[in-house]
Amino acid sequence: MINTIEALKIFIFLIPGFLTIKIIEFLRTRGSWDSATEVIVKGFLWSIFIWIIYYCFANYFGFLVKPIYYDGKDLVMSQNILDLQSLLFLIAIAILLGIITSVLLNNGWLFKALRILHLTRMTGEDDAWVSMFSRYGRIWIKVTLKDGHEFVGWPEFYSESNEKKSIVLTDVSVYPPKGKMYEVNNVFINENSDIHFIQILNEVINNGKKGQK
Repeated sequence: MINTIEALKIFIFLIPGFLTIKIIEFLRTRGSWDSATEVIVKGFLWSIFIWIIYYCFANYFGFLVKPIYYDGKDLVMSQNILDLQSLLFLIAIAILLGIITSVLLNNGWLFKALRILHLTRMTGEDDAWVSMFSRYGRIWIKVTLKDGHEFVGWPEFYSESNEKKSIVLTDVSVYPPKGKMYEVNNVFINENSDIHFIQILNEVINNGKKGQK
């Protein structure tokens, strides 16, 4: 049975990793939430990474206290485990890693770099619906409905769920099955609109010209 001292060691060891995870979740702008098991595993892995960084600095600069260290036989708790300077430095590492990771994930830079290195073909998104809009960004698209209506505009907002598709187009040209084209400022399209397919047009919004039908 784990005694109080051993439980405290585990608690101190895991705090940085779970703090990093909370920072990432707080700053997350899209994506699904992790399960309890995934949080525990990721918290453990983040803690290992953070402690490695911390001990590298502790060994190099020498002014940081090692709260927990290995004496050759067992993990030992330092008498100065609550040293304020060391705790603040440890927390700073956890927060900084959380912020950096959030920026990389929210902008898709991490998986983009991995794709460039041919290490993966994943985008980091939950499905192709989100991947398409996050990858192409502000570009003109054409949404065709099953009833023949076509909408050409650029996506200002879109849902993060493939199960409940919805999108808001701005500066929209509407092409009805019969009749002339007309323009509207915004159009909201959701799963009840019966989307047939979405076409990515060549002209980007910065060109100032809307893609041709």
